[in-house]
Amino acid sequence: MTPSIVGKVVTVYDRYLFGVPVKGYITGVSSHDGAYKVSFFLDNPGGANVTRHNGKHFHEEQCRIKQDPITPGYVMGVDLADQEDLKKPVQKTTLPIDSAKRKNYPMCSGLLEYFPAACAGVSGISKDGNDKHNPGQPLHHSRGKSNDHSDCIIRHQIDLKEDFGKGVGRDEKGVPQVLYSAWRALAQAQEWLEEHDNAPLAPRAKL
Repeated sequence: MTPSIVGKVVTVYDRYLFGVPVKGYITGVSSHDGAYKVSFFLDNPGGANVTRHNGKHFHEEQCRIKQDPITPGYVMGVDLADQEDLKKPVQKTTLPIDSAKRKNYPMCSGLLEYFPAACAGVSGISKDGNDKHNPGQPLHHSRGKSNDHSDCIIRHQIDLKEDFGKGVGRDEKGVPQVLYSAWRALAQAQEWLEEHDNAPLAPRAKL
């Protein structure tokens, strides 16, 4: 999928959500599976229903793209007179670009200073995992290896009550099981945000 389809008019076919074909325009493409993020026109059948699903991702087989440029009008109440902005690729950023909104994400005081030991431990899990799955390679997250996060989280929660020879709640190397659970939860959250919330691919992730 190329950024050139961003801003194209698209008809979405999803009987479960809408019952009838509905029209909108593409605002982004998922880096995970190529699904289209769609904003819907207000003049669709059952307009109130489409507004609830504005910004949802739909797979290519559910969509028919119209190659003509968007015609002026209103999409979800947004004036489309400035159509050229819609045709530009959607810029993916982890944090908002707006300076006021960025202040709502206190990465140091709200993350590192809340959970310093946990963050340090999770970084150790990343290194151990890289040494295991990618020996001799620079530190990176191989997304295709061991990605059953939900199952792993539950297993590590069960292991919190077990003793593998290094004390209750630790694995056979003495690493606290809670750190594995935390790493898996962060991995699951990152991948979900990339797929469903238009977050950019993590810098050290490899698909």
